Amino acid sequence: MPRPVPVLLLVRELNLGGCERDLTRLALGLDRSRFTPHVASPHPEGLRADELRSAGVPLFRLPLESFLSADVWRAGRALLRYCRQHGIRIVHAWDIPMTLFAAPAGRCGRDLKVVTAQLSYRGFYRGWEQKLLWLTDRLSDRVAVNCQTVIDDSVERFRMPRAKAALIYNGVDTAAFRPGPRNRSLLPDSFRQASLVIGTVCALRREKSLETILEAFAAAGPAQRDWRLVIVGSGAELGKLQALSRSLGVEALCHFEPQTAEVPAWLKALDVFVLSSTSESFPNGLLEAMACGCAVVGTRIGGVPEMIEEGRSGLLFPVGDASRLREHLVRLADPALRADLASAGAQRAVERFSAERFCQAYEDLYDELLADRK
Repeated sequence: MPRPVPVLLLVRELNLGGCERDLTRLALGLDRSRFTPHVASPHPEGLRADELRSAGVPLFRLPLESFLSADVWRAGRALLRYCRQHGIRIVHAWDIPMTLFAAPAGRCGRDLKVVTAQLSYRGFYRGWEQKLLWLTDRLSDRVAVNCQTVIDDSVERFRMPRAKAALIYNGVDTAAFRPGPRNRSLLPDSFRQASLVIGTVCALRREKSLETILEAFAAAGPAQRDWRLVIVGSGAELGKLQALSRSLGVEALCHFEPQTAEVPAWLKALDVFVLSSTSESFPNGLLEAMACGCAVVGTRIGGVPEMIEEGRSGLLFPVGDASRLREHLVRLADPALRADLASAGAQRAVERFSAERFCQAYEDLYDELLADRK
C-alpha cells in the first residue's frame, strides 16, 4: 500500500481568523491513509496550534519575523530543508502574505508542487502586493479560490491565469454547526419571549456595515416592538453602534455580546441571521448560520449569491439598502417562511458546503497535481 503523501500547509499565524480556521479544518480532515499534514508558521501559537498539536499534526516554526528583511532568505532555506527532511511533496500556502513567501521558495524545491490560495478580492491589497501576486500566480501549480466571483475578478482585473484557478468553497463543520431547536437561554431575560430574534456574529469592523442592520431594525416601526436584535462580536465599531442604537431609539431592544467561542449556541438563539457586509468573498459566518438552521439574509456581494439560492435557502439585498433589508425582516416575521428558508439553507450547507466536501476537494486537487509529473 502506498505511503501517505506529506503535505506542508503554511499560514501566518495559528490563532483566530478565517484562514487559520480553514487550514486547521483541512489539516484535521485530510485522509491520513493518503496524506500526512504538516503545518508551518512564523507564529505557531494560539487556539489553532493547540488543536493541531492535540491531533498529532507536526508544527514547524518558520524563522520569519519580517517579510521585508533578510529573514525571507533564511526562512526560505529553512523551509526547503524541512521539506527534504520530511519528504514533503506539496507546499500549500494560505493567502497573503504567506503566498508571497511560499510560492518562490517552494518553486526552488526539487519536485515540489505549489498551491497558493486567493481568499479575498485583490483590489483590497496594496499595489506592490498585487504585482507580486502576478508573479506567484505563475510560480504556483494551482491557485485555490473560494468563490467563482473572486476567480472572475482576479482574472479580469489582475490577469490571474484562469487555467490555474481551482474553485474550492469553504466548508462548515456540520457536527458543530447543525440545526436544532431555537434556544434562547443565552439571551437576556427580556429577550426570551420575543416574537423574532434577529442577529449577526462577526468582528465589529467598518466593512461589516452593521449600521445597516440597526437602521432596518429601527425602521420596521410597530412591527418590531416585540422583536429583538443581537450583535455578537468585538471590534472598533462597538461604541459607534451602541450610540446609533440610542439615537434610533432601539437601545433597549438591542443586545451587544462580546466575541465568544460559543458561536453555535448563539446562532441557535437567533431566528434570523443577517450579513450586511460591503465586501466578502465566501463568508464563513453566513455559512455557519445556515448550517445551524437560521433563516439567512445577506448582501448581494462576492460569493454570497453562490452560497444562497435566493428565495429558496435565503434572501438577498443590495449593499447598504436598509429599506430592502427592512422589507425582508418584515417578511421573515412569518414563522412558516422562516422555517422553509431555514430548512433549505441547512440542507444546502450539508450537501454543498460541508467540511467533508471541502477536504475531499483539496484531496482531489492534490491527487491531480501528484499525477502531473511535469
